Amino acid sequence: MELRKRAGFTQQQLASELGKSVSTIAKWEAGRVPSWTPQEFSLIRTVLQCTYEELVEAFSPSKTESV
Repeated sequence: MELRKRAGFTQQQLASELGKSVSTIAKWEAGRVPSWTPQEFSLIRTVLQCTYEELVEAFSPSKTESV
């Protein structure tokens, strides 16, 4: 959620940019670790304007357990 908000997106806007449903974005933010293709991973990094490390950190077990 931090990366999404930093990039200035609502869940709806991010879902639209990525071609995903709002419920998918909500599940990611609730701690469900996504299984992305390399192309999806690259697109998400581009849309959220974040580094590889930031995106991996956002979905690390220690981060998702606290959500």
